[in-house]
Amino acid sequence: MALRGEYWWVRLRPDGLDWARCMSGEGTPRQEGRSGDWSELPAPPGARLMLCVPGERVRVHRVRLPGGTRRRQRAILPYALEEQLLRDPSEYHFVPLPRPKSQPETPVAVVERELMDHWLDGLEEHGWRPRVLVPEFLAIAPPPPGTWFLDAAESPFLLRLPSGGGGAALPGTLVGQPPGSLLLALEQARVAPATLRVRVANEEQRARVGEWTTWLESREMDLEIQEDGRSRPAWLARQEQPAAGCNLLTGPYASREDPRVWGRRLAPVAGLALGLLVVAGIQWVLEGQRIRAEHARLEAAIEETYREAFPDARNLVDPRYQMEQALEQLRQREEDPGESDGFLERISRLASRLAENEEDTEVESLAFERDELTLEVSMGDYEALERLERRLGENGSVEVDRAEMEDGRVSASLRLREED
Repeated sequence: MALRGEYWWVRLRPDGLDWARCMSGEGTPRQEGRSGDWSELPAPPGARLMLCVPGERVRVHRVRLPGGTRRRQRAILPYALEEQLLRDPSEYHFVPLPRPKSQPETPVAVVERELMDHWLDGLEEHGWRPRVLVPEFLAIAPPPPGTWFLDAAESPFLLRLPSGGGGAALPGTLVGQPPGSLLLALEQARVAPATLRVRVANEEQRARVGEWTTWLESREMDLEIQEDGRSRPAWLARQEQPAAGCNLLTGPYASREDPRVWGRRLAPVAGLALGLLVVAGIQWVLEGQRIRAEHARLEAAIEETYREAFPDARNLVDPRYQMEQALEQLRQREEDPGESDGFLERISRLASRLAENEEDTEVESLAFERDELTLEVSMGDYEALERLERRLGENGSVEVDRAEMEDGRVSASLRLREED
């Protein structure tokens, strides 16, 4: 709950206000004073306030709560404390205080809603934002375990118990024996303290509290006296900021700037956003896997196509690029006969000669090496072979390497060489 930066500590009194302009991390207020009412408070609009209210108007009860969520426990509080309240539970505001795990009972601060409304009335009209509201005894830093702290410098006395114990405002006057309200608190304590630490304002008060020694020793309790001449508001303003669980601004009184309130309000939206992010992440992973699988399939298809088009290729690094380069080379050869080996042109002319032949001619294979074409054909008879030889000879020399009859057809091998 620690307020960061500048804040205004304000203590409410029946006849006015004590105030101090504080800076987090600094032990001494930068300004302090008194005001007759809220209109005289010098805090600027937008200032953050820490309110310290009269401790005698806030009671701390102890109750054993069943397990469950914090919301469920809050709902049970009015019924658990009903017998200890003077009025209908709906007229009270309940705030569970921090409880150590070793303690079975939870301290609960109880204050009338009418008082809460009165303390906060008019603050927003001045542009002030109350962030913390604590009774005077909870504004005191908790003592170490086994020690009770009593501020006896002014009346009513302020009793602060160790962390998880809360405290109380005790009526009474300072005399030679502990006040009855303190004796009653000691009798009701489940575990009596080993040390009672008392703050006094002067030597006279120290002497009166010193007379408690005999009474406390009979109950095996040590007495420590701290003399501090500062007034109660000046002393309280210099205390460390109370723990978050001591703030009475909870439930309907919660500060709109309280990060816990914002956290509860934003939790559904944050959960929805987180769910959307998870779904988007899963979709992104699945889409990535689909794209990788499609890419691998396309790469395999390109490689297969390349090997079909260029079966003599050995080093396959980038099939797409290598295919583009090979096709470009073939295109350049076709467009620039001076730099080509004439293969495409010769195939084209050979195809036209073969197309002119109306006889039963079958081309079985075609091979090209250097500047020669080797053509394997099958024909009906030797006369048809002679006629094909004459037609092909119009473009260059033709040699018949082999001609033999197989299964009633002439199988021949022709070598074609174009003349320059």
